[in-house]
Amino acid sequence: MFDQIMIYRFVSIITNTGERRKFNRLHLVIPILIGVISVVNDIIVPNEQQVELIYRDTGSGTWFRLVYVATTVLFIVYNSLYPVLNLRNISRYKRIIVNYSSDAYSTSLDWLTFIQILILITVPLPLAGLLMGIPTAAISYLVLLGALSYFINYLILCYNLLNHHYLIIRPDAAEPDMPSTATTVDRKQFECYLHDKKPYLNPKLRVTDLAAGLNTNRSYISGFINKEYDMNFCSLINRCRLEELDRQRLLSANAAKTNMDLVLMAGFSSYRSYLRAKEEQDKQTLLKMFE
Repeated sequence: MFDQIMIYRFVSIITNTGERRKFNRLHLVIPILIGVISVVNDIIVPNEQQVELIYRDTGSGTWFRLVYVATTVLFIVYNSLYPVLNLRNISRYKRIIVNYSSDAYSTSLDWLTFIQILILITVPLPLAGLLMGIPTAAISYLVLLGALSYFINYLILCYNLLNHHYLIIRPDAAEPDMPSTATTVDRKQFECYLHDKKPYLNPKLRVTDLAAGLNTNRSYISGFINKEYDMNFCSLINRCRLEELDRQRLLSANAAKTNMDLVLMAGFSSYRSYLRAKEEQDKQTLLKMFE
């Protein structure tokens, strides 16, 4: 239970969309209470009697059996509810990150989504079945599956954290050089800025960088892009990068360069980010053909 709370706390931090929220300590109350009761039960009820009550249900020791079943039910709830809450937070984060980062594909937290789904599939039922004394669920392979998933989860977690495959959205108040009031920007001025300054060449470009360059704020520039171009910040910047890539390919000076070199020169952080942007553009082009 504490493990799920720790992961939930971590996901809440990494998917924070700019609001300042405190962690509710009530999340810890039930696991602590269950832990204390379990320790007391283990001291009072001998181990042999515990096995009899769980696997053979002898009828004596009703209190121990009741506590054991309640603990198992809570175990299932914690290992099901918290991953669902995490998936909800990740989904909300994905809707916002595309208006904040130009490299949202690398920071989309797909790896974190995979972890939560893996927990939902492999952890609650096999281990709960073992605790309930169900013979089929007590098969070693099913138990190992639940334990192995945690090991895999932490490997995935460490790998992606070390490679910075995430981006925490900072509140406007924490952004340096961020005007408190929005300066009006028209389409011509905006496109001139993109053409002259080429901010999209920065693979880590954020909407706050664009807003600072235009002396406005994040909320205004994000709304401006959505209204004027009918797309989010990430899609617009990647469209500029794809156009830049086409220009670079036509230059004779780049004839000896590899496609990977040109992709990085155009502002993409990786070849995978380029492929995702190209796939999205092709999809949008196809949709327009059938409109």
